[in-house]
Amino acid sequence: ATMPAHAANFPELSPSLTYPVSGTISPKCQLAVTNSAVSIDNLANPADDMTMATNVSLPFEVACNTPVRVAMQSRNGGLQSSGRGTSDPAFSSLITYQARVDLPGQQGVLSCTSERMADGRKECQREAEGVVGSGAGAIRVQITAGQGLLLAGRYSDVVTIMIAPQMGGEDLGTTED
Repeated sequence: ATMPAHAANFPELSPSLTYPVSGTISPKCQLAVTNSAVSIDNLANPADDMTMATNVSLPFEVACNTPVRVAMQSRNGGLQSSGRGTSDPAFSSLITYQARVDLPGQQGVLSCTSERMADGRKECQREAEGVVGSGAGAIRVQITAGQGLLLAGRYSDVVTIMIAPQMGGEDLGTTED
């Protein structure tokens, strides 16, 4: 019996094969606003014309597949009056506040005063613990009562939240007030 010529060139056959397979998923974080403008009525107590204690929620949706760095900024360092100022030191044209970031499953991830968040400062930031996941988040704004007499007019600020994938090795200068 003769063997076919090509049979001698085949490697030894095995009953199983193993292939290593790997892939990569890039870090990603997305934010979506659920209500981009929030109005606060009754900033002043009608009895004494000083700030009233107020709590406001600024909601957003977030989806992140990695640990994140969270940062906040305030354009004015508080709710700033758009009206005329005064030289009388008893009156205030700026209402300061405390802001806290809550993420899905993580409350109080970051907390700072509006003064520390004033535009251009990088003092209000830190790393969140673990992977954020997806769901509802919010910036909780708390105004304390009795901050002084308030000038008449409209008060406003722009609060910006930044949530970015934490890549590692960054010096964040973590700050909480």
